[in-house]
Amino acid sequence: SASLHVVYLKLLLMNFSPVVTLAVLGIIWFLIWICKHKNANLEEKPRVTHKVIVGLIASYVIIFFLLHPFIVRYNFSLFSCRELGDGHAYLTRDTSIVCWSDEHYKYALGVALPGIFLWVVGSPILAVYMLYHSREHLSNPDSVAKFGFLYKGFKQEYYYWEMYIVFRKVCLIMVAVFLYNVNRVFQALVFFAVALAAYRIHDLHEPYMTRALNALEVRSLGVALITIYCGLYFLTDAVNETLRIFLFWLLVLANAYFFFYWLLKVFEGVPHHLKHHHPKFYTKLKCFRRFNPQSNDPGSFRETQFDGRKT
Repeated sequence: SASLHVVYLKLLLMNFSPVVTLAVLGIIWFLIWICKHKNANLEEKPRVTHKVIVGLIASYVIIFFLLHPFIVRYNFSLFSCRELGDGHAYLTRDTSIVCWSDEHYKYALGVALPGIFLWVVGSPILAVYMLYHSREHLSNPDSVAKFGFLYKGFKQEYYYWEMYIVFRKVCLIMVAVFLYNVNRVFQALVFFAVALAAYRIHDLHEPYMTRALNALEVRSLGVALITIYCGLYFLTDAVNETLRIFLFWLLVLANAYFFFYWLLKVFEGVPHHLKHHHPKFYTKLKCFRRFNPQSNDPGSFRETQFDGRKT
């Protein structure tokens, strides 16, 4: 075609986004380094440089793994095609594109496939390798600053668990993309099987450091199972309107329960966070509670222990 199709343009942007992100962050952190380095004395300059490098790595790791699901979905979507009855297969994302035409073939095998190997599979494997290589030093402040986003909150022996979650998301995206045109019921059943396996695996290992986080994950997966199971009934005409209404409200209540449970755990964790990260404010708040006659209720301000023994 004379001009680049918007689907292919987005594909290129998605696959180059990790490189562009690194370049943008590099410029930002370089400017920060110039400002800090100029005002630092001779002894502080190596420390400033080290902090800037650590900050660059940490910010890139966070942004990359936030972008990762979108990169996965877009690369896989270029291989999802459906027939429309004229003997040709068309791209599910945009039916104006004929699958395996010269242009589609070029972008599918020249951009999407390398993107799958590099970003979808390669980057999580590289992350696991780096964590494994540094597994004895994960409590080191530098390791926490650079890669803590990937393993903080997990037990020491489950430092790799975030990458397991990444691959689980990849599996779900593959089901959503490649089974979209097969059969909706079959697709939902595969979703249910993956969620059920994830629920059982989590129940066996309990990888998080605290009971609160493990309980939150169990409830999250439980609500996902309820949602998928109830959704199966909406894919058949054999269900009457009364049952549909009942299932709808069951879904609403299950998801509302999880939301409020999550909100409760967030508020319970605030005192612990304040104590360790903002001790001065925490002390003032404790003093206010001690001397405020309206806050005598022992349940009005409770510090939740996040050491795995109390929740």
